[in-house]
Amino acid sequence: MTDRIVDARCAADVLDWRYKAEVLLDRRRDQVWLLRKECQLIWIVGQRQKQCANHMSSALIARNQQQHREEEQFVIAESTLLGMGGKLPENSAFPKQPVVTPMSEECTQSPESGKALHKRNQPGG
Repeated sequence: MTDRIVDARCAADVLDWRYKAEVLLDRRRDQVWLLRKECQLIWIVGQRQKQCANHMSSALIARNQQQHREEEQFVIAESTLLGMGGKLPENSAFPKQPVVTPMSEECTQSPESGKALHKRNQPGG
């Protein structure tokens, strides 16, 4: 009878060791799985950061292009004069201090082309 108890204990120990080995292997699998998941998460975060960086750089490029377009508009606007009350000096294309005069009913023709301009209805005039 004592032999059976010893055999039962040995069988229980063998089963216990098998269980411990299984748990150990399962734990290793879990650790590898977690490590793999962690690497995937790091890769996903890296991809998101790259996308954000690409998005930001494209936004900066668009803003830079928009800024250049605005500068071009200002360059065009600088050389545009509506009407001048003085004469141009011989040495330069524009007077140093241009005088812009408001359009009145007297100014009905363009001085260069001679074409008739629209008359403006001024209040009180």
